[in-house]
Amino acid sequence: MYPISFTLLLLLLINPTITAQNITLCFGNLTCPDPLTQCYFDANGLTCQPKETPGCVASALPQGPYYQGRTVGKGDTCSHCSLPSLQSSRQLLFDPFLTQYADTSVTLEYLGNCGEGGWCDASGICQAQQEHLTSCISVEQCQGTCRRNNRAGFPTCIGRDPGQEGVEGYARLRYFGIYLGLCLGLCLFTTLLFYFLPSFRGRRSFRVTLVLILLVACAFLGYAIWWEAAPWPF
Repeated sequence: MYPISFTLLLLLLINPTITAQNITLCFGNLTCPDPLTQCYFDANGLTCQPKETPGCVASALPQGPYYQGRTVGKGDTCSHCSLPSLQSSRQLLFDPFLTQYADTSVTLEYLGNCGEGGWCDASGICQAQQEHLTSCISVEQCQGTCRRNNRAGFPTCIGRDPGQEGVEGYARLRYFGIYLGLCLGLCLFTTLLFYFLPSFRGRRSFRVTLVLILLVACAFLGYAIWWEAAPWPF
């Protein structure tokens, strides 16, 4: 009797109607010997199937699209891809992501039948992939990749150009500018009111209004300073 892999034995135990003659296991690099087939994954493992077979395609990871068949849009109900039960088979799915960046956070638990740019959340709803610098659990949640962020203390999404310099600094400067601009705008507005409405200067309600506007402006200034100095994330 020829030796049989544990994965194949497990398949046979789960579904006795499957025979060894119609099962082709994927190679370690997620390819198949027959060019008319591609590597799919499910709870049973990694198997080669015809390219038009609906399901989750292992050979497309991490480039994608990884789902073959009808997909659903953002906000629609989705179905998760079943990951292989064997850790060794799961690791073969993780390796293409880890080869590029060893600190990549990858679980693939949010893969599903969502269309391009979507991921299937824990409640089974398609969500849009998250932007740069947002917290994440696995790569499929991000527009780029999900990597360990020592400054944040947890993984965050890194854009499609992870080597881009100054992305974080630019984001901080942008929000700092917004709040600082609001502060200066309110101060200018107060000055104009005081200059062009001299007849109202003596009124208590007018002075109270000016003071309140200045306090709001100071609040925006304080928030701008806090935003710039705040620890990651922001």
